[in-house]
Amino acid sequence: MTYPLAECCTCGHVEAHPPPAEVDIARYYRQGFWDDHGAGSTADAVPATWLGQVTSTSGLWERYQRAGRQVDFLARSTGLPADTTVIDLGSGYSPFLVRCAERGLTRLHALEPSAEVCAFLEGQGVVTYPVLLEEFVGRDDLPMFDVMVISHTVEHLVDPAAVMSGLRRLLAPGGVIYVDVPYQDHLRPYHQGLHLHFFNERSMSRLLERSGLEATVVEADSLGPADRAVMRALFAVYGRFFGGRGGVGGNGWVEQLHRMVWRPLKRLLGLRVNIFISSQDLRVLAAPAAGPDGAR
Repeated sequence: MTYPLAECCTCGHVEAHPPPAEVDIARYYRQGFWDDHGAGSTADAVPATWLGQVTSTSGLWERYQRAGRQVDFLARSTGLPADTTVIDLGSGYSPFLVRCAERGLTRLHALEPSAEVCAFLEGQGVVTYPVLLEEFVGRDDLPMFDVMVISHTVEHLVDPAAVMSGLRRLLAPGGVIYVDVPYQDHLRPYHQGLHLHFFNERSMSRLLERSGLEATVVEADSLGPADRAVMRALFAVYGRFFGGRGGVGGNGWVEQLHRMVWRPLKRLLGLRVNIFISSQDLRVLAAPAAGPDGAR
């Protein structure tokens, strides 16, 4: 899909203006987007283990690696004690919650519209909510959460401020919302998915302010010369052989190249560049904004 972008002269936020019609957005996601971007399983049957499921394709493997960095970020910022109640919003099979379980956390929740995925997660001991995010924030029968994780989802929302405001009321006292989005990926020749918003540090902070939240920790990835050079080469190859349209797929020769060549090369050169997910992310920890008396 193509659509015009507008940039805020004050904070540098970029968004689709006007956004695509809802019917076009729904059609886009029905056309195999997740499989194209390596997020679907290559096997006919769901792998027997949760870890096997979230690493069953190269796209999922990259998400699992990112989830490890996300949980490390939260542990550094909050301590992430064992009794923390965590929800992954827009979870899929949730590499993030797998990482939490590896740390001994057991009070795990997930929001995921797919009933099939929710059934799998329930089998792993996860409490699930098979609804859309916009519906979830309007419910009044939900528990309170210590940590709410919304990773690589905000950029897809038509009205992110309304959703973030709704999430704020579900925070337990002292709770935090962890937001992870691609960092200014409108500056790339191509980006992964139907992104309606493109954030920098300042524009994310303004979004949180409009939602009754304030950023307590802000962290953006930076890429070194080797990463930038490799990324330019990858974009050139993608444009040449894929025409810049659609994903590169998550099976066949792409899977073999990723496993046998790309992963060893990344380790050898210490690269941050990814194939199926963004290589530069903006991570923000947010808490309810303090009132006039300093109370949250």
